[in-house]
Amino acid sequence: AAPPPPPPRREERPPAPKMVVFDLDFTLWKPELYQLSSGSPFKVSSDGCVITARGERLELFPAARTALCELADAGVPVAIASRAGEVAWAEEILRLMRVDKKRTMADVIGSAPVVIQGGSKTRHLKHIAAESGVPLREMLFFDNERTNIQEVEKLGVTSVYCPRGLTREIYLEGVAEHLQKTAGGSQDDDAAAGRTKARKKERSMGGRGR
Repeated sequence: AAPPPPPPRREERPPAPKMVVFDLDFTLWKPELYQLSSGSPFKVSSDGCVITARGERLELFPAARTALCELADAGVPVAIASRAGEVAWAEEILRLMRVDKKRTMADVIGSAPVVIQGGSKTRHLKHIAAESGVPLREMLFFDNERTNIQEVEKLGVTSVYCPRGLTREIYLEGVAEHLQKTAGGSQDDDAAAGRTKARKKERSMGGRGR
């Protein structure tokens, strides 16, 4: 009898963060909620964006839409840490804003923690770690406010500054930095040099957001 065929090779997924945490206002979407003159009832536009009661348009940054889709496809948990003032609006927008034809932001987040409240982002991240069971050092965090980045990175979280919203370059550099950091346990000279270069670039750019 012929030998049985070998078992199918399991496709190995590329390395990925254990969890990615995003701020909302001017990190994933624009404008910031406090800049809107109206809110609910919201509508969804034909391209998946959210329209307020007075016709104002709230939309994801293109790189944010792409990143959310990729993370969902890879099975990477996505959590939210936001100080958006209009909590009910933010929660409704998460349920409505589409990342593609089949999924909303809420679909991508699933059961991962969503923290939308005042206070320090360090408290937000600690809450997310406690609720999810993912260690802080295994998280990758994106925010458009420099102070948040400086505070959260002291927790051991890979923290990435995106002063003008998430861009593709910033996202990919953040993922690469995090994977290098977590794989080696420490940064080598090249990684440290790259981080210094990124920080110099950050200082040349204006920050905003909450």
